[in-house]
Amino acid sequence: MPEFTFNEGSLELPGGWEDRSVIALSFPTGSPKPEASFAITRDRSATGDPSLASYVDRQLVDMAKSCPKFELVRRERIALEGSNAETMEFSWRSPDGTFVRQTQTILLLKSGTALALTGTAPAGRFQEYSGVFEDLVRTLRLHKEQ
Repeated sequence: MPEFTFNEGSLELPGGWEDRSVIALSFPTGSPKPEASFAITRDRSATGDPSLASYVDRQLVDMAKSCPKFELVRRERIALEGSNAETMEFSWRSPDGTFVRQTQTILLLKSGTALALTGTAPAGRFQEYSGVFEDLVRTLRLHKEQ
């Protein structure tokens, strides 16, 4: 059985179970409504894409369709943990009507799963947090099997 590890411990997953967890970090500590957040997600559907670029293209099309007032600000290829990654910055209108800005860095793991690191803040305050989001991405260290 595969082992599922999390901050507080680990457990053995029975057959047919998979990790679909989302890691959500927020600032400031203890705030009921965070000023900024950083999420780490995995997408196993990326195994069907022939390349990182095609996976990111598909994600951008999906976001443009589902996120009102979606605007891509930048997209670039970067190196992360010895692998190619893509980083994007975009804004859109959230369901409560406010505009948010996000930065998202995506890399493909050896398994073909996409790992997405997403920093989010209100559009008007995004610059206050963009350096923190970049630092979080820059400090990523994958376990050897990844």
